[in-house]
Amino acid sequence: MVDLIISQGILKNLDQAGKAQEAVQQIAAALSWFAAKGRLYCRQTAQAQLDAASQQLQGDCWSKVKRLLRDERTLRHLDRLHVHLTAAVSEPVLRDAVPRLWYVNDQMQPAQGDAYLRLRQLVVIEQMLCERLCPQWQSA
Repeated sequence: MVDLIISQGILKNLDQAGKAQEAVQQIAAALSWFAAKGRLYCRQTAQAQLDAASQQLQGDCWSKVKRLLRDERTLRHLDRLHVHLTAAVSEPVLRDAVPRLWYVNDQMQPAQGDAYLRLRQLVVIEQMLCERLCPQWQSA
C-alpha cells in the first residue's frame, strides 16, 4: 500500500515537472521577438501565450513567476520594438516585410547544407520585395 502511494506521488510530481517544462518553453517563445513563421509578436498575442503557460505552473513555488508574467513591464520590449519600427518604416507593407527578412536571416545563421541554401533564397526574395516596396529600405 505504501509503495502504491509513493508511486502515485512520484507520477504526480513527474506530471507536474513535465507541465512545468512545457510552460517554460512556451514562456521562452512568448518572450522572444517572433511568433511562428517570422511574424513579430504583439503584446496581446504574447500575453495570451504567457497566461496560458502560467496556468500550467502549479503550486506556491511558481507564484512569483506568475506575478512577473502578468506584470505590464514584462513585454515592454515588444512595445518599444513596434514603436521604433513604426517610426523607422512608415509604409505598412514594408513594415511587415522587414521583420520577415530579419527572421529568415536569423534562421539562416545556424543552418547548413540544403537548409542554408533554401533560407538564403528566401533572404534574397525578401530583399527584392523590400527593394521594390521602397528603394531606400535599408536606410530605414
